[in-house]
Amino acid sequence: MSLDEMTVAKRYSKALFEVLVENEELESGYEELKQIRLVFQDNPQLSSVLTNATLAESERKSLIAPFIEGATSKYVKNLIQMTFDYGRINYLVSIINQFEILYNEKNHTIHADVITAVAIDDAQEKRLADEFGKRVGAEKVILNSKVDEDILGGVIMKSAGKIFDGSLQTKLNQIRRTLLG
Repeated sequence: MSLDEMTVAKRYSKALFEVLVENEELESGYEELKQIRLVFQDNPQLSSVLTNATLAESERKSLIAPFIEGATSKYVKNLIQMTFDYGRINYLVSIINQFEILYNEKNHTIHADVITAVAIDDAQEKRLADEFGKRVGAEKVILNSKVDEDILGGVIMKSAGKIFDGSLQTKLNQIRRTLLG
């Protein structure tokens, strides 16, 4: 029976996370994994090529070799080699994404999208991140700012499947429903 991508990603990421913590390589390993993910995201066809059965195995090995040789952590090297050997290299980005979730949980860090009607400056972004962190119990909030003029004003924050909507458009819609209802 074949395992689905999410199951594989969770298992591999958890195992790697535990090994890196035990060997005090969490920070360096995480930085290395982010660089690997960036390469795969910038080259979306790479996973397909590395799993392409019509390509000779020697050719696929020569393509993956720089990743393995370039990794400084033996545990990250082992992850790359293992995913390649087991035909799961196309799951590598998902594994790294799941690893990042574990890393962020350990460090009380969350990622959030902030949507405003106009662009906000760095000071406003820092204030929003600090206030949002207090509200959700995070020590660090990494914001991804977006502008959407349709919200008219206010702020919408999205994180971990939750939406905190303080937009003027939503408030106007609530007033409208109250008046009609």
